[in-house]
Amino acid sequence: MDTDAITRSKETFSDIRARLEAAVAGFDSVSGASVAQEQLRHRLDELGSSWGVGIKKLGEYAEAAAAALSGVADAFTSADDELAKALEERAAGASASTSGGAHGGARGGVTAQ
Repeated sequence: MDTDAITRSKETFSDIRARLEAAVAGFDSVSGASVAQEQLRHRLDELGSSWGVGIKKLGEYAEAAAAALSGVADAFTSADDELAKALEERAAGASASTSGGAHGGARGGVTAQ
C-alpha cells in the first residue's frame, strides 16, 4: 500500500477546506448594497448566503475525508510495522534453530515450523 499517496491525498483534502473557506470569506466581503438595482442586489445577497452554506459543507466533507484518510494511512502503517516485526521474529527464530539454538544444533533436535 502506498501510504505516501494516501498522506498526499489527505493533505490535499485539508488544503481544499482552507481554500474553500478563503473563497467564502472573499465572497462575504462583497456586499449587495454596492448594486443599485434592488432585485439584482437581493439575488446577489441570496447567492452569497447559499454559496457560503454550500461551500462550508464541501469544506466539512473535505476535512472529514482528510481525517478518514489519515486513519487509513495510520492503520496500514501499523499493519505494515506489525508484519515486518513478525517476519523479523520468525527469521530470527529460524536462524536460531538452525545454528544450535534451543531446539537444534549438535544434538539434532527437531524444530517446529
